[in-house]
Amino acid sequence: MSATHRTYPALESPWGARFFAKANNISSFQTLVAKFVEFQASLSDSGTWAGYSYLSFTSITATYFLPNASTEALSAFDAIATFAEMHADEMSLNLSIQAFPSFQAWRKYVYRCAEAGASCTDRTGDYVVLASRLLPKDLLQSDGGAEVAAAFVEILGTGVDTIIGHLVAGRAVAKTEVDNAVNPAWRTALWHVIVVDNAVNPAW
Repeated sequence: MSATHRTYPALESPWGARFFAKANNISSFQTLVAKFVEFQASLSDSGTWAGYSYLSFTSITATYFLPNASTEALSAFDAIATFAEMHADEMSLNLSIQAFPSFQAWRKYVYRCAEAGASCTDRTGDYVVLASRLLPKDLLQSDGGAEVAAAFVEILGTGVDTIIGHLVAGRAVAKTEVDNAVNPAWRTALWHVIVVDNAVNPAW
């Protein structure tokens, strides 16, 4: 453990963001999702943000983490916040960005550990069907973002419970020329998307 702490010292000034957006109708939701999809690419460009997003019908919930803050990284949410303000008659956005003294403090915030009855951890033992895809950055930009949004809305319209997005990025793996065991798809992946269907019979 001491070797791990020496190799990966404690973060000095981590930041976290909590994001919740909701659209008034399906058409507005697709517009919101298209902007949110493009937002993942710009969020990656602005710094080392990482996080999870959950798309349900007409709403998006997301949590992000930034190990080392910079002015550019902290302003990464400005564009989507402005977009939501311009469409305030169609959607709402609740956004909170703040500094934390440690990674552990951020984790407790994300899991709402201070709230009465909070489990302070992820659920386990659920019966679900999962399907996932790795989406490259160029697919999430401009026209590609609209196409991805249309596909997401269509999938959610079939009764699927949630679409989860992991902001991952290829980063150094995408740039190295050294042979390694990393799946080639991860080299250009920016978003790991998982479709979750809870309608599963445990007896299966």
